[in-house]
Amino acid sequence: MRSLAVFTILAISLVPSLATKILLINTPASAVQCVPTTITFSGGQEPFTLRITDSATNNQPITETFTGLTGTSFTWSTNVLAGTVAALKLTDSDGLTAFSAPFVVQNSGDTSCL
Repeated sequence: MRSLAVFTILAISLVPSLATKILLINTPASAVQCVPTTITFSGGQEPFTLRITDSATNNQPITETFTGLTGTSFTWSTNVLAGTVAALKLTDSDGLTAFSAPFVVQNSGDTSCL
């Protein structure tokens, strides 16, 4: 019984450190051309590097890289053409990587950021 209690205490004490080893990035619910898009993420260790890339099915090659990010969100200017199929890649300082699902940038009629 004593060994079970010790194991339980050890397991509970490891839970906080395991939580920081998980890195998640959320796929934006909406991304609109030239309208700021908030990208949210959790877990991992700061600072983060965010890469925004086109998907394999897209004819608009884009790659934007943002380094030194801290916190749990980043606001992207969404400075790509409507119809672009983009994806997000987030890497933390320990080398953990998370990916979003592909998403399509919607049209706003505003081209001032392009």
